[in-house]
Amino acid sequence: VYDAAPPAWRLGAHERVAKALAVRGAGPATRADHVARYARQGDLEAVELLAAAAATAADTAPAAAARLYSTAVSLLPEADVERRAGLLGPLALAQAAAGQLEQARDSLDEVLRLLPPEPAAMRVWLIAPAATIELMLGEIAQQRRRLLAALERVPPEHSAVLELTMGASQYYTVDYAAMREWAARAAEHARADEPSVRATAEAMGGLATLMLGERETGQAMIDSGLERLSGIDDATLATRLDHPYMVAAALLLAERFGDALGPVTRAMTIARATRQDRM
Repeated sequence: VYDAAPPAWRLGAHERVAKALAVRGAGPATRADHVARYARQGDLEAVELLAAAAATAADTAPAAAARLYSTAVSLLPEADVERRAGLLGPLALAQAAAGQLEQARDSLDEVLRLLPPEPAAMRVWLIAPAATIELMLGEIAQQRRRLLAALERVPPEHSAVLELTMGASQYYTVDYAAMREWAARAAEHARADEPSVRATAEAMGGLATLMLGERETGQAMIDSGLERLSGIDDATLATRLDHPYMVAAALLLAERFGDALGPVTRAMTIARATRQDRM
């Protein structure tokens, strides 16, 4: 019956269903699929509902969340830059969590194009995940160009995250000297409100030093990073769960398997408590 109904009638039926569900108190997630079918560009009420439904689904069904966010973005007027940028960020996270890496990188790039060109913390925090996605895709040359171009523009107080990302990528090219150098820069430039950056940089630099044959110094640096990480409160660590993962990776590659259990177990507990299960 549904397939045999005229397309225009089906659109109207979805709209009537959505309105009936709203009257009955149904939440955004229940109404979203109907709204997505009939909403037209410029319908900001539909955009808000789809975004709310996507946020609800992001932790348990990232592919569905990505679809809803994408639909919400498509309904926005072209001139609504601020709202578009605000939706593209969560869209990129959902796409990455669903394994849609190319699409996630493209969404992050679109946000970067919409932001003011001036260096700012927000721009840095978007460039770093885009570069990480490129590493996951094996596009190391493109990642390096992105990071070096960004580092030419940002002041030292915003550079630590980018330097840390650059350092991590050197491991995959087996350039441990460069890895140690970039980690040292990240540790030097990490701000007081970036304690996990400093902890990760110390552990990463320690692993590089270890690989270069300086075992005692390398292990001491990894110990320092692990100790610094353990002193960071859960709320702060919840904003950068990739950092305990990187510290644990350094411990594993240093064949300190028992020590790696601590940061991994803690990070998993924080991830579940803050509904970041995708991590």
